[in-house]
Amino acid sequence: MVRDPLYRQIEQRLDGRLDPYLFERCAVELLRDVYPGLAPVTGGDDGGMDGAIPDDTGGSLPLIATTAEDDLRNLTGSLKSYQHSGGQATEAVFATSRALTPQKRRNREARARELGFTLRNIHDRDDFTGRLYRNSRWRLELLGLRGDPPALSALPRLVRPCRTRGLIGRDNELARLRRHPGDVVVVGQPG
Repeated sequence: MVRDPLYRQIEQRLDGRLDPYLFERCAVELLRDVYPGLAPVTGGDDGGMDGAIPDDTGGSLPLIATTAEDDLRNLTGSLKSYQHSGGQATEAVFATSRALTPQKRRNREARARELGFTLRNIHDRDDFTGRLYRNSRWRLELLGLRGDPPALSALPRLVRPCRTRGLIGRDNELARLRRHPGDVVVVGQPG
C-alpha cells in the first residue's frame, strides 16, 4: 500500500464519477509515450475507437477507453462497433479508470478473444494513478487535484513535524560551517 496522500487521493478520484470524454483525451495523451503516434478519435460515431495506435502494417489498432463501472460491457460494445464499422485490426488496447483484479483482466482478455481480438495491453486504475501522479496538468484537469508529489517524504512538507531547536554545545562547529564559502555535506553519527 502506498502511503503517499496524493497517490491515495488520485486512486479515490479515479474510482469516482469522471467525465468520460475528458478521460478519453487524458488516456490518449498519457499513453502516447507507450504508443508513439497515438491519435485521438473523437465524436459519437467513432467506430468503437477512442484512439488510433499506428501498427506495423500502416493501419491502426483501436484504443478503447472507459470510465464505466461495467467496463466489460463497454469493451464488448466497442469491439463489436469497431468490427461493424469495417475495422481490420485483430489487436486492441484497453484503458479504464477502474481497478482490475487479475481475474477481471483475464475476463477482459477472454472476451476480446471471443470476438476475434487480442488485447495487446490493459491499462487500469493502477497504471493511470502512477501516470497522473507525475502529470500535474491532467491531475488538475481530470481529477481537480492540485499540488505536487513530495520530493523525498511520504508526507507533504506542511504536515511533517518541524524541529526548530538550535544545536546545543556545537557553537564552534556551527561557526566553522557558516564561514565556509560553498556547500557543505555533514556526515557522521547523529547527536
